[in-house]
Amino acid sequence: MPPKPKGKAAAPKAAKASSEGSMVLNQDEEKESNSKVTGANVQEAFGTAKVGDAEAIAEAARKQRDKELAAIKVDKADVKLISEQMEVEVKQAERALKEHNGDLNATFKTLVLAH
Repeated sequence: MPPKPKGKAAAPKAAKASSEGSMVLNQDEEKESNSKVTGANVQEAFGTAKVGDAEAIAEAARKQRDKELAAIKVDKADVKLISEQMEVEVKQAERALKEHNGDLNATFKTLVLAH
């Protein structure tokens, strides 16, 4: 018997694979259309939180941090030294020093690494 041509035998398998592939594509398209981001499902995912709420929370946290830093006392000579050596404004130097609880070395290290 003569050997069967490979091209003809492979065609039905390719057609079958093609139809299975289109089924998979159709299922993927259906899943994709069901998972589109809308305002409703974003709000559902995050509850009733709104953008304004997040901003208000961040602002409250900043104010709380400012209160905490205001309670920390720092030496004016240290503030002047940082301001002059790092070439930053006095307010920036004072805040950086307060953020490090008055630790001059830690403040310098942070400011040097930031520049």
